[in-house]
Amino acid sequence: MGLLTAIVGDRIYLDVNIWIYALEQHPTSSQSLTELFQKVDEKKLTVLTSELSLTEALVEQKLDYGQRSFDFNTEV
Repeated sequence: MGLLTAIVGDRIYLDVNIWIYALEQHPTSSQSLTELFQKVDEKKLTVLTSELSLTEALVEQKLDYGQRSFDFNTEV
């Protein structure tokens, strides 16, 4: 069963792990996440998340690249 066939309805909540996988282009999830975000671009699916999830994912990315500071005023 693929990721998109498992989704019921037109709204989905994405927790931090999905954002990290997407940002890191995780090898086993990349194709599924590309399809997921294409559905979002096509307005066939609405994504819900929290500010905390986005902050965790973005701070994780900054730390992974050796940058120890994060500008919270930067547009995503």
